[in-house]
Parts: sequence; structure tokens; C-alpha cells
Amino acid sequence: MRKDEIFWKLRWFSWHVSLTTHNKDVLVCPIKPTERFRDLQPEELTDLFQTSQKVAKVVEQHFKVTSLTIAIQDGPEAGQTVKVSAF
Repeated sequence: MRKDEIFWKLRWFSWHVSLTTHNKDVLVCPIKPTERFRDLQPEELTDLFQTSQKVAKVVEQHFKVTSLTIAIQDGPEAGQTVKVSAF
């Protein structure tokens, strides 16, 4: 992920959007190395979901859509290709 693709950064997570593709994906990455969703602390989960809700509202308004897909790839059998959690 390139630094210029980060559009929101808080204490535990950063939100990225790809500037090299035409899709509308937003990737959320933990700041500290975290391999699995189960490894996140309660305060990190609170930050993740509260901020994701705010970002989702902005994404809907910006792209003029009324629906989103929010997914977690948590482990290789779930499609996780890099050993770091990305939501």
C-alpha cells in the first residue's frame, strides 16, 4: 500500500483507497502487525467498527450508492493472501 493512498488514519487503523485501479474498494489495515481478527483488542474493535461506519457513509455519498459490501478475509481459507489483517 502506498502512503499517498491513505485517506484516514487513527490510533489503530489506516484506511486506504487504490489510486491505480478503477474499483471503489476501501482497505482497512491495522497499524500494529495483526495476523487475525481474533488478535484485535476490544478497543481496537471499537475503533474499527465505529470508524468503518463513518467511512461507509462518506463512500456511499461520494459514489452515490445505496449499498455496500463489508467483508473480512480472516485466514488463508477465507481468501487472505497477505499475513496481515485487512478489512
